[in-house]
Amino acid sequence: MGEVIDTRIKCPYCAGTVGPDSTVCPDCQEEMAALFRLEFGHVVLYNQALALARNGSWLEARNKLLAAIEAAPEFAAAHRLLTKVYVQAGDWEAAHRALVRGLEAAPGDSQMLEMQPVVLRGVRHQERRYERRGEPAPVPAAAVPGSPSNPVPTKAGEESKIGSTLGLGAAIMSGLWLVWRLIGPGDKDD
Repeated sequence: MGEVIDTRIKCPYCAGTVGPDSTVCPDCQEEMAALFRLEFGHVVLYNQALALARNGSWLEARNKLLAAIEAAPEFAAAHRLLTKVYVQAGDWEAAHRALVRGLEAAPGDSQMLEMQPVVLRGVRHQERRYERRGEPAPVPAAAVPGSPSNPVPTKAGEESKIGSTLGLGAAIMSGLWLVWRLIGPGDKDD
């Protein structure tokens, strides 16, 4: 389900290969933990965020993911999880922005492309709620690439089956189910 990341590094002292099972160079016995942290800190932050999200700690997970994305802007898994965290928290505009940034970082990411119609329907639903209250939406949809009025193109104009065949409620529930399946139900001590 997740990306497999090669966590081997070359020892700067002897050029031996270190990892993934140890942070000590097998050839010269030098400790490489600090170098691993520099090279793979974004992965550590992502894994911490994943654990927090599984426990329902959305704010903390978001903060870890933002730090992971800052450290490695091309890290698609962090963009995907950030989108899911925002969906789970009910912040569709933020989910949309995270999805757009993720698609900019990894344009062909199939999982993000699958999430796009669900997130766009959530954004539309949220915009309609603001309209009914007579309030402006926090971010004008037309100003954001990938919004309902300015969608990010998918494969040769291909319409997503989820977005074109399911109603709003079913699409939102599908999105929440997708988040639940990928993040897990979490252990709540309420």
